[in-house]
Amino acid sequence: TVNPGETLTARAWAIGYGPSMIKSATYKAFNNPIDIPRADGSVNVDGNLSEWLASEFVTLDKNYSGTSPSTDAAYAVRWDGTTNQFYVAVKVNDPAHVFEDMYSHLNTQDRVEIYVHTTGGEPYAYESTQESAQQYVIGLKTAASRTAVSTANVWKTFAGNFEISDAQAQEIGLQAAGVVEVDGQGNPTGWLFYEV
Repeated sequence: TVNPGETLTARAWAIGYGPSMIKSATYKAFNNPIDIPRADGSVNVDGNLSEWLASEFVTLDKNYSGTSPSTDAAYAVRWDGTTNQFYVAVKVNDPAHVFEDMYSHLNTQDRVEIYVHTTGGEPYAYESTQESAQQYVIGLKTAASRTAVSTANVWKTFAGNFEISDAQAQEIGLQAAGVVEVDGQGNPTGWLFYEV
């Protein structure tokens, strides 16, 4: 758990945009999860979620826009105090996969959007926090572009509009991986796993 007075710091911003004037923020829960467990060195970003406990996952049960074929989705968050980074695991059961090799539009493909509000206070409204928030959008590439290396199977953007190259991701400490689960015959089960 992040203790009172401990801080999580913002480390990246879009090219061409300056960083927020806010350099760090004391964590204040106003959404789920209420506690972000501190688990130093416990996450290997590879799309394999076996190091995450079932009890850590928060069910995503609200549809914020339109309809979704997704039947089950959840996420979990951990914080590594030695590297001052947080990690997110997402699992989605989606029988209708729509993959592209790069971000195209907010509602035309399978992807995960991680939005980090770094002030620990108001404003909470999405549109009002753009100066003090970070938004990463990660998606699985098409089957033709995927390899056996799960970290090479995802595209990464900042706010959807700014592609994050592998060199930039390394510079800002952004790791991402994605896996399409398959059964014993190699057929997709519907489950998509992301780790960031």
